[in-house]
Amino acid sequence: MAKTWRKYENLILLDPELGAEPTAELIERFRSIVRDNGGKMVKSDCWGIRNTAFEIKHKTKCYYVMLEYAGEGSVSIEFARQLNLLDVVVKFQSIKLAENLDPEEFANIEEEIKEEVVPVAAPAPAEGNAEAATEKVAAEKKTEEAATEEVAAKEKTEEAATEEVAAEEKTEEAATEEVAAEEKTEEAATEEVAAEEKTEEAAEEEAEEK
Repeated sequence: MAKTWRKYENLILLDPELGAEPTAELIERFRSIVRDNGGKMVKSDCWGIRNTAFEIKHKTKCYYVMLEYAGEGSVSIEFARQLNLLDVVVKFQSIKLAENLDPEEFANIEEEIKEEVVPVAAPAPAEGNAEAATEKVAAEKKTEEAATEEVAAKEKTEEAATEEVAAEEKTEEAATEEVAAEEKTEEAATEEVAAEEKTEEAAEEEAEEK
């Protein structure tokens, strides 16, 4: 029976001082990790340099990359292992989007690649266009803030999921302890009944002797 696949989403924060070419090479290396381990890249979304929701390893800006891929669980394990070895990876988080997927579903899927286009510096706007340029800068800033809020929301969602799993594990442990306590209570009750039966037998024997 063929093994089923899982679908993952990885948000990766890279050192913003790495440079354009090394960053592109590193992202291609990430894709290769998935492919070399039998997985399938679904989507690569490069957001570029963004403000972080909070300071991470003394950095307030990082290069954001969102990768979506599918494969067996071992693909995600190897992916995380290799990212942990890289100093230029400031932080990363992995979210499982789906499981029990048929690998054939991804046979003909082409990877969707989105890359942020960094515009070439334009000449200073004419005086009449200054207001329009200011509005454009403000709109770009709002877009960047929205992206930062989205990342923060995803991080909170992952933390909430982790806390939910921990709570479920504690509930299971408590249920197990409760069952064990009930079993001990039953054993104690059984021993008490056996002791009472022995006492009755001894009383009967004593009566017969008399």
